[in-house]
Amino acid sequence: MERGLAAIERTGCAACHEIPGIDWPEGRLGPSLRGFDDIGLIAGAVPNTPENLAAFVRNAPAVKPGSTMPAMPLSEEESRDVAAYLYGLDDE
Repeated sequence: MERGLAAIERTGCAACHEIPGIDWPEGRLGPSLRGFDDIGLIAGAVPNTPENLAAFVRNAPAVKPGSTMPAMPLSEEESRDVAAYLYGLDDE
């Protein structure tokens, strides 16, 4: 969980998204990521699985063409850590 939060902070995800565990900034451009594991589809189009989320946070336009979320400077391992963080929020 700590590595996922560190990757989220380093890449500035909270500039666009409200993310539990990050107090500032609380972006509003993208959707809130609270309760993410209960969302049916990622970006309204991709089945919500850890593998799909990891791929999406790394390179959203490749997963969902036309996505307004840019590709992020994350390694494959970091993108899996981000997915694990978002899925683990309800476990805390």
